[in-house]
Amino acid sequence: ELPDGLETIEEGAFGYTQISAITIPGSVNTIKTEAFSLCPQLESIEFLPSPTQTPLTIACIKRDLADYGPFENAYFKSIKLNRELVYVDPDGESFKADQVDEGILYNRNTNSSVSITIGGQVSTFPEYMLSGLKFTSLTIPGTVTVIGHNVFNECTSLTNLTFEPSPTGESLTIGANWGEFFTRGIFADCPLKAISLNRQIEYGIQAGGTGVFSGHSLEDGITLGEQVHTLLSNMFNNSGITSISIPATVMKIRDYAFCNCKKLSSIRFEASAVPLTIGFQSASDLADQVGPFYQSPLTNIYVNRELVPSESYADKRDQTDEGIFSTSFDDAVVTVTLGENVKTISDYMFTGVKMQSLTIPGSVTTIGNDVFIGCDELTSITFEASPTGEALTLGYNTDDENSPFLDSPLTKVNLNREINYTLENIDLDADDEGIFSEKPLTDGVTLGNQVRTLSPYMFSNSGITSLKIPATVEEIKDNVFYNCESLASVRFESGTEPLTIGFQPGSNERGPFYQSPLTNIYVNRELVASETYAAARDQWDEGIFSTSFYDDDDPKVTVTLQGNVKTISDYMFAGVQMETIWIPREVETICKGAFYYCSRLYGMTLAHSGTYPTLIEDDIKSDGGGAFKWTLLNDPDLNNNERWIALEDGSAENLKMFRTGTNWSYYAYIIQAQKKN
Repeated sequence: ELPDGLETIEEGAFGYTQISAITIPGSVNTIKTEAFSLCPQLESIEFLPSPTQTPLTIACIKRDLADYGPFENAYFKSIKLNRELVYVDPDGESFKADQVDEGILYNRNTNSSVSITIGGQVSTFPEYMLSGLKFTSLTIPGTVTVIGHNVFNECTSLTNLTFEPSPTGESLTIGANWGEFFTRGIFADCPLKAISLNRQIEYGIQAGGTGVFSGHSLEDGITLGEQVHTLLSNMFNNSGITSISIPATVMKIRDYAFCNCKKLSSIRFEASAVPLTIGFQSASDLADQVGPFYQSPLTNIYVNRELVPSESYADKRDQTDEGIFSTSFDDAVVTVTLGENVKTISDYMFTGVKMQSLTIPGSVTTIGNDVFIGCDELTSITFEASPTGEALTLGYNTDDENSPFLDSPLTKVNLNREINYTLENIDLDADDEGIFSEKPLTDGVTLGNQVRTLSPYMFSNSGITSLKIPATVEEIKDNVFYNCESLASVRFESGTEPLTIGFQPGSNERGPFYQSPLTNIYVNRELVASETYAAARDQWDEGIFSTSFYDDDDPKVTVTLQGNVKTISDYMFAGVQMETIWIPREVETICKGAFYYCSRLYGMTLAHSGTYPTLIEDDIKSDGGGAFKWTLLNDPDLNNNERWIALEDGSAENLKMFRTGTNWSYYAYIIQAQKKN
């Protein structure tokens, strides 16, 4: 036992002795050369902390043919290092080890396990300090600021590694496994399985294409703490990492951090209001640059912060394999969850990702171009409402300038916010270019109360079967429902403001639903043709609900009008195969051809009392009726029991008013107080 107050352990002091354990007092400032030479029984050593924080200077052993560490013949099973060590040669000059057996703690026990404890006064691991030792776990205190080269060479038992947080937040500079012919990561010889990294580390030297944890199995996981702000280039490349959670403190992920991580299936970006800049795998080392996780079989992606491509990444990104989550794997279903801190989904972000559903939070304000190319498993998408009511800017597929969901077999859409479709400002003029063009939509479309506009070709050629249009929708643009051959039911919800609706323009213009086999129509708001639509509408197949399904053997149609309807516009229901219609008292005008060629229409009920709607008919007597032309109401071959116009107010006064009213008088003989069988 050494006395407290001892300052120097002299040359050869314990050489050639049988000591098995020793404790070095904190008062010792110098250990001279050969102090512990040839101590084969020495199994335990403890360096107590210095009361004055003074480093301990310790000399190597110099022989004729080689240099050795001061404990080269010991057989350590326990090392407790609680103070800083300064390595010198026998003359007191700085010494830098350059091979394994020159390490400051190197000893002859290279086969059995060693317990190593590092204390809070240690700030530096000199070169080769722990080389050759067989320890399975190590905790590096936050006081350590430098780990020199080759510290862990031939540490072939080290599986668990913990980096404690720095008390000052200072980064740890870490060296490499420096060889004569090539350089590798400092832990290249260690079969690391578990890492707890609770502070920022920086490279003292970049080990070629090898990162600090490259090539390790990491099968028991990696934990990143709150002092980590940057994931270094090549940090985990070629490792067996299976999952990782990236804390909010991480501000940057450099290039190649996850290159060739072929087992990485789950990644989680924790919540942060601050963007994270992410690099990629650039073309300097690959035939073509790819996204940061391209070789990873991701099946679970959670993002709750803004991810921003680095400047060089953003400049070079122009193909489908270069998105942030683009992947070469297409044989597993992927779950993607986006949190409320995500504001931008960048170009190509999810190309090739085999997700089946996606919810886009209301916080997202921009979805870039080519985001969903190759997402051929995506069947359900939800756009959540914006907390501020802000519209979502949505990009498109730039290859052919068409739908952003070109490759996605969408069957269900929940759209709860307004969308500004960027293609509309460029060249939206074909029926495969709408947002949801050519999608099955067999499980339905739901529109929420933030939707104000349905953009051109929005549902063209889709399999949509029914749709409720909320009162918030102000405009339906041209060709929205072009060629929707399965659309059987449309409902315009109650609204006091008019809705402007477009049509199908062209050399042979049609009404907006012309190809749809509508069997159920519900309208509880004013529908107003757009300016160009109103100017072009001049024949029966151009009405709002005009349809190509107008033959007698086509399905019967139910039409319901409610109190917010004031005008039944030109040709509005032309060709619709309804049998009866109820006209609410709020209807003020029935326009030209409104029910033209409704060949099954034999009965009409009017809720008016004391006034009647203006009935606009051209050449009513000579032409056989305008608004009701080619309906059963105008069929002279039917008797008065087979066709009727009934008044809910059947008073004599009301009957007289209708029977003598302008244009209504033509139908006086079938205007009655109640419907007849």
